Amino acid sequence: MFYEIRKDSLHVYADFGLTFVKLGEEAVVDLSQFCLDGSRGKPLRHALRHLEHHGASCRVVPATEVPAILADLRVVSDDWLEHKAGGEKGFSLGFFRPDYVERFPVAVVEQGGRIVAFANLWPGPGTIELSVDLMRYRDDAPNGVMEGLMVCVMRWGKELGYRSFSLGMAPLSGFERSPVAPLWTRLGSFLYAHGETFYNFQGLRAYKDKFHPAWESRYLSASGRAHAPAHARRRGGADRRRLHADRAQMTAIPARRDQGFQRRSPLAPSPRSRCMSCCGSRRPTRPPH
Repeated sequence: MFYEIRKDSLHVYADFGLTFVKLGEEAVVDLSQFCLDGSRGKPLRHALRHLEHHGASCRVVPATEVPAILADLRVVSDDWLEHKAGGEKGFSLGFFRPDYVERFPVAVVEQGGRIVAFANLWPGPGTIELSVDLMRYRDDAPNGVMEGLMVCVMRWGKELGYRSFSLGMAPLSGFERSPVAPLWTRLGSFLYAHGETFYNFQGLRAYKDKFHPAWESRYLSASGRAHAPAHARRRGGADRRRLHADRAQMTAIPARRDQGFQRRSPLAPSPRSRCMSCCGSRRPTRPPH
């Protein structure tokens, strides 16, 4: 099973006979356009000033120095879990484990000489993409502490030359609202619009919209017979045929006689797609630098 596949890589999985269904959309901020100036950056400036007003500050701790603050991070994590429904989730969500947290830089918010919030960072290879996994804060941390923390991380990433910053998924976002859409799509659209009792789908997207991201579709792909429901298999089969037809058209249209045939280079699977068959947790497919 492969999780959070990019749309432009679907044909790779279709070639192996896998089916796929849409999961939602991922919020990706273009750091080259990230700016705190002007009216567009006003809410982001306010988030930083709000932290300063409460005597809090933000910094990024290198991975080599994380073991020294691990006990403080554990206190924050335990407090966060105590005030949230349920315990650690796992699967596509990270969970606090010392040997995992120590591997990455950690952004922290400090107030009164103690850490009140943190997020561990995933610096992708080649300074292309930066993202976060665990995001936790104490119950008595200043309101909006995570907004200020995200702004600090994006500013830090831009200074280091990263191209983009991922804010993560908005589940079931971006589904087609049509009576002729497949059952999974109609069900996802209904849950997104009316499922606030189970999960704050729209609120999560609205929160991430504050950072002016681009929204990119993400999919799950699996063996059709073994994992996907019947309606997903039918949809996946139709999508595979359409993808193969598109590829055949691209490779069979002749250009000028001296150029032979135009061919589209095959796309490799996204480095952010995740294989869930062997590891039930969200983690990079390549070790970060």
